[in-house]
Amino acid sequence: MCPNKEILSAFFDGEISNSASKKIEAHVDHCPKCREQIKQWERISSLLQPVRTEMDQEKVNQSWSLLLQRIKEKDEGTQKRAAVKPVPFYQWLAIGGTHNFF
Repeated sequence: MCPNKEILSAFFDGEISNSASKKIEAHVDHCPKCREQIKQWERISSLLQPVRTEMDQEKVNQSWSLLLQRIKEKDEGTQKRAAVKPVPFYQWLAIGGTHNFF
């Protein structure tokens, strides 16, 4: 009896236990229907590999760009904050800073 497609797919993706994998592998060796399904997935996977690699590289590039942008924004924000000089407490009191506390 053939495993269902979900189990066969899990076998193909390496997502099942070693003992179950050995049983399914033995079955696939003797079952033309399951062997053909595995071969079909292998062909599809080999066709998609260049696309996956390209997509992965694109995601890496986007992630680096986003990270560099965030670092730049944070650096700019830090520089802006550093440019503002703090007002000494006695000057703050002189300009009416007490009306919020007392």
